[in-house]
Amino acid sequence: MSEVRLPRFVVTNEGIKVDAQAIQICCLTLRMNLDCNACCRKLRRIILNMKGIESHMIEKPLGRVSVCGRLRPSDIAIKMRKKMNRRVEILDTQEFDSGDEQADQKPAG
Repeated sequence: MSEVRLPRFVVTNEGIKVDAQAIQICCLTLRMNLDCNACCRKLRRIILNMKGIESHMIEKPLGRVSVCGRLRPSDIAIKMRKKMNRRVEILDTQEFDSGDEQADQKPAG
């Protein structure tokens, strides 16, 4: 069997499968113009409907949005830009290892 590895998918003779290791846990900070409470509600609804997002925080006075989960920063920014019809700027990204951190640690004692 031949395998072709793409960033998010594994293509085999059986078909295309999502590669869980390719998508890492990451936290993303975005800046966008949030004028009113309706904009915040709409953004919150959009974030809650996205798959792979584990937590979020919207800071209206600062115009910042923080999102954490198994995601790609560019995909999230593009989706928010399309749904909100506003300019979105990526301020910061932090990627974390997706390995079993608890399995690597030895118990104390």
